[in-house]
Amino acid sequence: MNNSIEESKNTIDLSQLMMILRKHFKMLIIWTLLAGVLGFVVAQFVVVPKYTATTEILVNQKHTNDNNGQAYNNQQADIQMINTYKDMFLHQMHIICLVESMKCVKLLRK
Repeated sequence: MNNSIEESKNTIDLSQLMMILRKHFKMLIIWTLLAGVLGFVVAQFVVVPKYTATTEILVNQKHTNDNNGQAYNNQQADIQMINTYKDMFLHQMHIICLVESMKCVKLLRK
């Protein structure tokens, strides 16, 4: 007798569950929309965006006849080219132009 009472307390009637969902359907939709709007507001206006980027440059020239001395010279030339490209990308004028263009993009987004 006691076992059947415990089973009736542990069972879920799906029709009752559907009636509860229908009864509170509007509140479920309202709370879902409010949570979505709140999440959007926090993401757009409270959280500070953090941008990161990484780049790898592979510079390799095709050489036809590579003997030992020539291979070393080619490797040194490749390293020099990498340093030249790095200096070009990190030149102050390029960074200033990039920052100014990012400000323009940021102003356009607002």
